[in-house]
Amino acid sequence: MSDEHSRLFETVRGAQRPHVNSCTAAVDPKVFAYFRLSNRDAFAAAWPSLRERSAALGRPGLVMAAMDVRGVAAVGAVAATDSLATAVIGRHSEADLHLPDDPTLSLRHLVVLLDPVGEYGDTRYRVLDLDSGRAFADEEGEDLDGIETDGPAFLTSASYRVIIFPTRGDGFADLPEDASAWEAIPPRVYHPLRVAEAPAPGPRVIREGSRVLRLAGPVYEGRVDTDPDLAGALVIGDALFGVDVPSIQRGILLGRYPRCFGVEVFGRDGLVSRVHALLIAFRGKPWVIDLASTNGVYVLGEPVRQAPITPGARVFVGETSFGWIPGKRKRESFDIPE
Repeated sequence: MSDEHSRLFETVRGAQRPHVNSCTAAVDPKVFAYFRLSNRDAFAAAWPSLRERSAALGRPGLVMAAMDVRGVAAVGAVAATDSLATAVIGRHSEADLHLPDDPTLSLRHLVVLLDPVGEYGDTRYRVLDLDSGRAFADEEGEDLDGIETDGPAFLTSASYRVIIFPTRGDGFADLPEDASAWEAIPPRVYHPLRVAEAPAPGPRVIREGSRVLRLAGPVYEGRVDTDPDLAGALVIGDALFGVDVPSIQRGILLGRYPRCFGVEVFGRDGLVSRVHALLIAFRGKPWVIDLASTNGVYVLGEPVRQAPITPGARVFVGETSFGWIPGKRKRESFDIPE
């Protein structure tokens, strides 16, 4: 089975806490916010689980933990591959990091996109808000739609502290076993908002701290062809949409929710999830990512978790298909393939 088809995220739900019935655990968000943990306290509570998951992973990737006022809500790990690996965080039962207890968290709230390990051993990844309406905050308290970094991230999403840590899969052997490891974590160096695809590979490790780039989030409703430089065309059913370069770099949400692009087509298909898939550029090519949908994403008849879209390939979400016509750099007419 190829990396594009595999489910790469390993998760343990409800770690270090008693079972909570999600049907009765709806807590006033103001109460959650009042008791929200500091980043340092969240790290201290999550560190044993993060170390354990890193050792269990046994190879480079990311380990993650979500904390609420009761402790560790969920932990997991996603392994790096030779292509793109992804994970979805949200309240939906199909989400990789399943956080059902806070009703203010969206069903599909965040997506994590993990690059292959770089030439210099660094692990770069992006975290994007799926137009949840609430976004997320970094450790400086700034509300964001996306970040890109090669180091640890400490995020606040709804009532949760979400910690994401690159790992070599060795249980963090070079860091202290106890909470004093906090002092050994390199500082995060935040950079201004930008709208661009990930930079070309190169020596990205900053010795005095890890770089955190603030990003614009995915495009949802509205036009995706306002920039004169088009990346290609998206064919959804019988409808044709020119897609500009900034939009495909930011990502385009597809589904039947009003917050998704193409809702006028996807909205008629009951097998399409409200937020079903993300179309986004990766290394200069369009990729489709299944956002923990109920009925999956199929490329060339095969179920995929994430996969590149090759010219002529039909991607099915529910009973609706779409395709991609690449390489049109000017506003000229497109021929719709049969």
